[in-house]
Amino acid sequence: MFLYMYMMVQMVLSFIIVGSFYGVFSIFLRAVLPSDDCVTVESPANMIEAVYIVFLFLVLLLSTTIDITWAETGYRICSFFMGIFTLLMVANSILYVVEESFVSFGVLFIGILLMSFVLPLVVNVTSLKVCDFLKG
Repeated sequence: MFLYMYMMVQMVLSFIIVGSFYGVFSIFLRAVLPSDDCVTVESPANMIEAVYIVFLFLVLLLSTTIDITWAETGYRICSFFMGIFTLLMVANSILYVVEESFVSFGVLFIGILLMSFVLPLVVNVTSLKVCDFLKG
């Protein structure tokens, strides 16, 4: 019973996480890049957001309509581009914090980001597999 409740909460949170990441992605793109209303794709923020929505839709289609053995290449392509979107968000957030002169907050944010990559290296120095760490 406990495992069933845990799986229900996990399923609900997975929907919330996808929606909240899209909301933060959209708000942050519109704060950093020039944007128009949501209907046109002429501005850079709207174009990037439209591409992100296309990849979300492709993942949904791959998940529901195609056998998993056939969809592996599509998942890899979508995960690659979703990773690029995540890296863009991290890079833009660092630039935004530095540009808006939140100096103490910016140093704290950049320190936490760097520690999230350095700390696993320090903790697992004896059993570190560099290729697996870099891929992850």
